[in-house]
Amino acid sequence: MGIRLAVILMLGAIAATACGGSDAGTTRTAATTTVPTTTTVPTTTTAPATTTTLPEREPLNAAAVQAIAAHLTETLEGHVAAWNAQDADAVRAFWDGGTIHEDTGFGVEVSGEELFSMPEGFFRDFAPFRWEIAEVFVAANVGLAVTRMYLPGDNPTENEPLIEVDRIEVDDAGIMGRWTLFYGLETYELWNAADFRMDAAYSLLDAYTAAWQSGDPAQVAALYGPDAERDDSLFGLRQSGPQAIAAFAAEFFGWYPDVALTPGLGFSDNRRSANNPERIGSVYEIQVRGTQGEPCTVRAAVILTAADGLIVHEEVFWDAASLLACGLAA
Repeated sequence: MGIRLAVILMLGAIAATACGGSDAGTTRTAATTTVPTTTTVPTTTTAPATTTTLPEREPLNAAAVQAIAAHLTETLEGHVAAWNAQDADAVRAFWDGGTIHEDTGFGVEVSGEELFSMPEGFFRDFAPFRWEIAEVFVAANVGLAVTRMYLPGDNPTENEPLIEVDRIEVDDAGIMGRWTLFYGLETYELWNAADFRMDAAYSLLDAYTAAWQSGDPAQVAALYGPDAERDDSLFGLRQSGPQAIAAFAAEFFGWYPDVALTPGLGFSDNRRSANNPERIGSVYEIQVRGTQGEPCTVRAAVILTAADGLIVHEEVFWDAASLLACGLAA
């Protein structure tokens, strides 16, 4: 099952990233999906050895970020409550004829009448069950929810629930568009469903983690295919191709010269078709510096679409509370 998310499209546009690093090749996304900026944000996890002024990054508008996160959380909880109550009509109230449910790990993509008949079948086959929200990450018009599912039987158990990660597109009215399911890499291993592909998933995530804390834009660029796109819509940033991504990485390392990434939950849709590349993701803790120079941790998540060992598309999501706590939204 999936989780309905809705995103408030806030007025205004994010100001161009300021001071330090090249802006070459970086395209800003549409003004209607991002928000105005105010003060400067943290840079590194520890104070620099010299008194050299580091480049500044403009923060997001805190009120807009809070509103996006509040709306997502409210609609997410309502959708989960409808499933837990086994109320099929309440579940269907979050859908329309354009909603598509995609679970490629199990070869499922449904819409229309096939989708609208799904709740009763799930209730019949899996009750009693319990679905819990663990964490929500946000982009400008898409949400990513990490959830725990407890189903009858021995697997998953209370200690090892099924971990489902849902990427949700929504329209202005809060109706779900494409609803894509991922599962935790450890959940796939419990099912023995992914075979040798888990090694490839872990390898790419390890390379991504190392590159984005290396301080080396060339190491970052080497991860991406020639036509790769990188989309961080909450900050209004998009790069196309390795050269533009390297230019942004140089800017990023200027803001955060001692950045450190700690990977958490890994997940995948376990696609197997060469014409339908696998999507792999991870939750991260990113160590930066707070507004007073103190070490501070931002939580984020990425989805990487991979083909032939290279990233062809990247999408970035953020934990709103940690953006505010570290001054990336002010």
